Amino acid sequence: MDNLDDVRARLDIINSGIVDEKAFVERRITAFNVLFAQLSSRVYGEEFLLSTDWSRGSLRLNISSVGDNPGTGKKLGQIALFDLAYMQFADEETLRCLHFAMQDRMENVHDNQLLTIGAIVREMRCQYILTILRDKLPDGLVETSHVALTLSQDDKLFRIP
Repeated sequence: MDNLDDVRARLDIINSGIVDEKAFVERRITAFNVLFAQLSSRVYGEEFLLSTDWSRGSLRLNISSVGDNPGTGKKLGQIALFDLAYMQFADEETLRCLHFAMQDRMENVHDNQLLTIGAIVREMRCQYILTILRDKLPDGLVETSHVALTLSQDDKLFRIP
C-alpha cells in the first residue's frame, strides 16, 4: 500500500507541474498576443491571435484572425507580423533572439501592407530580408542604401549561367 501511495504522490507532483507549465505558456501567449494584435491591426485593420490547443496530449499552436479567412498574401503577412511580434516580445521579456527575419514570395502581399510592414521594420531597427520581384516592389518600400544584393537574369548568384 505504501508503494501505491508513493506513486500517487509522485503523480500528483507531476500533474501539478504540468498545470503550472500550461499556465506559464498561456501567460506568455497572452503577452505575445498583445503585440501580435497591435501589429496586425496596424497592417490589416484586424487582430491576429496565437492560440493553444492541448486536446491531443501535446501543445499545438494556431494563428487565427478575428476577420475573414486569409488568402495567400494575408497568410504571408501573418507570418511576417508573427516574426516581428516575437522580436518585440523577446525584447520585453528579456529573451535572447535574433533581430532578423527572412520572408519569401512577398509579392503576394498588397502594396499598402508591404509599406506598413516596412515602416514597422524601420521602427524596430531589425534586419528583414524579403525576396520579391522588382516589378512587384512598391515605390518607397526599400531605400537603395539598404540593398545589399540585387539579382537578375543577367546577374545571378555565384555568377552561375
